[in-house]
Amino acid sequence: GTPRKKVVVLGSGWGAMSLIQRLDPDNVDLTVVSPRSFFFYTPLLPGCSTGTVTYTSLTESIRWYLAPFVSLQGTGTFLQAHATDVDFVNKKVTCMSSGGYHGTKDGGAVTELEYDHLVVSVGASANT
Repeated sequence: GTPRKKVVVLGSGWGAMSLIQRLDPDNVDLTVVSPRSFFFYTPLLPGCSTGTVTYTSLTESIRWYLAPFVSLQGTGTFLQAHATDVDFVNKKVTCMSSGGYHGTKDGGAVTELEYDHLVVSVGASANT
């Protein structure tokens, strides 16, 4: 058959999770890189503050989204890290584990990932 494609997804928000659910686990080796190990349902947040939704309903583990890849092919990987560099010519992403990102002395573990397809879905941070 055709070789499996290495897909690296940076981020764990709406865009990333929607894409992951549409990938074929039989044809893709998937790696998700995000500083958070969960998907956060932000539209439900007001319901939590008013008591109509429990706080445990606001998040889902990223591993839940990876389950079809892990159970069928053993090809789903989650890396709790930040992407620090992308080499588009050689198709490599450099990542630093989240533990070292916020100023720890060791700087965190550095990992280099090769990819066939890169999805950058890191979202944004508000300045206010």
